[in-house]
Amino acid sequence: MMQQYLKELEQEPFDPEEFVERLAWRTVESNREDGNGIFDSVLMHETFLQAIKDLQLLLDRQKKKCEKLETLCQEEEANHWQDISQLQEKNKATVNLFQELDERINYVATKVIHLGDQLESVNTPRSRAVEAQKLMNYFAEFLSPGPLMVDVFTNKAQVIK
Repeated sequence: MMQQYLKELEQEPFDPEEFVERLAWRTVESNREDGNGIFDSVLMHETFLQAIKDLQLLLDRQKKKCEKLETLCQEEEANHWQDISQLQEKNKATVNLFQELDERINYVATKVIHLGDQLESVNTPRSRAVEAQKLMNYFAEFLSPGPLMVDVFTNKAQVIK
């Protein structure tokens, strides 16, 4: 009987007057099926008392289910907030690590630029000295007696440059 009550209670929209009417109708019909055509007020009263007890029992069960679900929901919410807190802490640590890495990269980049400047300051006079050495060799070749053997003097394309 309780399963039937549950089905009726879960119908949308639930109409309490219709529920009571169906309960009374089932009681009267069961009385007629028993071969008794007379209305039995005691049977009706007992049926309603039993229905009230059954509904009260269903209410208690539903309250317990609801309390369990609320407890589970609160536990899940607490776990969720704990997870969020842990993720925020990890995020802070990651941001700090990223800032440290960025500072380190900037430091290394500054050092690389400084070393590049130092190498350039050493390389510029050296390359000038190499170019001066080449020029002196060409001049010495030009002043030497005999035919000119260096490609700079014999190649017409380079002479024009």
